[in-house]
Amino acid sequence: MAIKVVEKKKKVLVAGAFQIIHPGHVRFLNEAARLGQVWVVISRNRNVKKEFPIVVDEKQRLEVVQALKPVHKAILGSETDFLEPVRRVRPDIILLGPDQMSKECLKAKIKAMGIKCRIEVRKLKKRIRKHKLHSTSRIIREIRKI
Repeated sequence: MAIKVVEKKKKVLVAGAFQIIHPGHVRFLNEAARLGQVWVVISRNRNVKKEFPIVVDEKQRLEVVQALKPVHKAILGSETDFLEPVRRVRPDIILLGPDQMSKECLKAKIKAMGIKCRIEVRKLKKRIRKHKLHSTSRIIREIRKI
């Protein structure tokens, strides 16, 4: 009798604010899902960049992202240590969005924090610009015009 070998899916970690879900987020999560099992770190309210005020509270953002098809698990990030979820999840791959830090910068931060697991860091090359409102900031600017 042949033994069936089940390949373990790689854990793919992504992170973001996910304030207003838009096509860029959908593409980002779908790309992550092509690589493996998607774990999403939701930025805490106090850590969301302050270009605009927080529109959607962290607990609501967590609930919405967890409900998205490509997402295996969504968790809140740490308020003080952005690498804490990396230690907790122990991903095989971290996928960065096109407007997030460089791969080299993240690799250096992971090394400096003494995280011992081997993590592949990838980055999407560019934003999807198929739609006029392809980012949270564009959506908010458009709403402000009303």
